[in-house]
Amino acid sequence: LLAQGESVLLAVSGGVDSMVLLDLFHQMKIPIAVAHCNFQLRGEDADQDEALVHDSCESLNIPFFSCSFDTKGHAKRTGMSTQMAARELRYTWFEELRTEHRLQYVATAHHLDDAIETFFLNLSRGTSLRGLRGIAMKNGQIIRPLLCFSKEELIQYASEKNIQWREDASNESTDYQRNLVRKEIIPLFEKLNPDFGAVMQTNLEKLAARYDTSEKHFERLRHQLIEKDEEGFLIQKNNRRNS
Repeated sequence: LLAQGESVLLAVSGGVDSMVLLDLFHQMKIPIAVAHCNFQLRGEDADQDEALVHDSCESLNIPFFSCSFDTKGHAKRTGMSTQMAARELRYTWFEELRTEHRLQYVATAHHLDDAIETFFLNLSRGTSLRGLRGIAMKNGQIIRPLLCFSKEELIQYASEKNIQWREDASNESTDYQRNLVRKEIIPLFEKLNPDFGAVMQTNLEKLAARYDTSEKHFERLRHQLIEKDEEGFLIQKNNRRNS
């Protein structure tokens, strides 16, 4: 995902996933800075999350940036759900930080379980092959290095390395669709197949490969058959070269 010498802004919430991400990048001596978002949704718990991340960065001598957002206000103004408002706020800020400090990428701590949950959420809402990939490992300047690891593996690593992390109590509420998929739907598939996680990892890799192949073919056809002129676009219906 990275070339030699490239630098990364890590999105670190204080949960086990992102604290493992921080530890791994630090161990690999990759130039990093850390960004932490306080969405002002969890009161004192959110402040304690921020304190943990700040103290960890201070002890490791890593640049730390934090920002507090009026997430509910933004959701109300835009008509978004609270979760979508939080997503928009954090990714906009991440890009501002990345550009300002001349970092090459933003790394998030999404893991295999997140990708599987995204697959089912997209499937339930209706999607294309793109949505069935789950979560892309690289999307523009966003990278997700932990996608090949399960949540269980990350917890095991954190425990073995004595990495501190904080639990978000909202992860237990099935009021959120993602939590409902995680806690009630996926366990049913695991009853059918104890190796469901590994099987889904293979499925997602195959779907991603098929999507990439389709996109390359589509782009080739687009360049062959579509021309831009002064009035708009011209489709060469009779041009069947290599199509």
